[in-house]
Amino acid sequence: MKKLNKILISFSSIISLATFPLVAASCKKKIKQEEKTNNDSSSNSSINDNNSNHENSHNHQADDPNANANGGTYKIDTPNDEEIRKMEEENAKDLEDVEKLKEIIKEHKDAFGSFHTQQDFLDQINVYANEKGIKDLKLVNEDDKNKHLLVDTEGNKNNKIHLQLRSQQFEVKLGKVLENRVITKYYISGNDTNILTNDVNNWNSQNKKSNEKIIITQLGYFYNDKQGNNKNITLTPLPNYTIKVPIHLPKKISSLYLSFYNLKSESIENLDKWMTKNIIMGEQAFYYAINFNQDLSNWDMSNLKNSKEFFKGANKLEHIDKIASSWKINKDKLK
Repeated sequence: MKKLNKILISFSSIISLATFPLVAASCKKKIKQEEKTNNDSSSNSSINDNNSNHENSHNHQADDPNANANGGTYKIDTPNDEEIRKMEEENAKDLEDVEKLKEIIKEHKDAFGSFHTQQDFLDQINVYANEKGIKDLKLVNEDDKNKHLLVDTEGNKNNKIHLQLRSQQFEVKLGKVLENRVITKYYISGNDTNILTNDVNNWNSQNKKSNEKIIITQLGYFYNDKQGNNKNITLTPLPNYTIKVPIHLPKKISSLYLSFYNLKSESIENLDKWMTKNIIMGEQAFYYAINFNQDLSNWDMSNLKNSKEFFKGANKLEHIDKIASSWKINKDKLK
């Protein structure tokens, strides 16, 4: 019996020893789980703090107008409805003005000669454009400004000019371009649908028809190499019975030598409106214009160098004193 009890005690001790590592392992596992839980909690807290800090930093950069490209969000300026509407209106106005310019150039497509440069063309067209409230017309390429127009007697549109009006670029083609000359265009009063032309300096056949009054629609002019050392671009003489001319004297014209010689008309509509500041040669301009009696005191003759016999033979002119005073020229030099 004692031997049996001893065996049971020994067996019980073995069981206790065998289970001890399991208990210890269980306790150790529990401790590690608790530590992991604590660490995870701490890590999550740290992550949340970092996220919070990042968001705050992010928000601060978005509000900072000086934030650079290293991070942050940015406001991209985009046109608002009012700005878009304004841009559309400006673009539409530019397109409308381009069409008006094309019509102007079409009307004056034959009004240039080989002595014109592209800049001369632009300057003249701008006179007509400004009259219609159109501004800012220029050449697309500034290097083209000194290029002379090509002779094109058939009007084959060999002269192409590239222009820009504000937001719009476009091309125009000229018509007839004569060598050192621009043709005169006109019609007989009462028949304005029949436009006639003259590319010479005399009107012998037309001047015989005293009953036909002439309206000039395009002033002719030419390079005059027969005026001694004073070679100028001269206004082509007008027919004797001219009664109306265009409002604008072409800017290229610098001489009125014999331009109104033997004029029979008492006055010419629009003549007194001419801008004559470029005129330097006025010798015998109204030579024997026997009926002429129009006040030209509004003319700007500040650059006139030769006024010899300007009104010689124009014996009916009653405004000579007023004209001479306005031009600041002794009237005796005008007769």
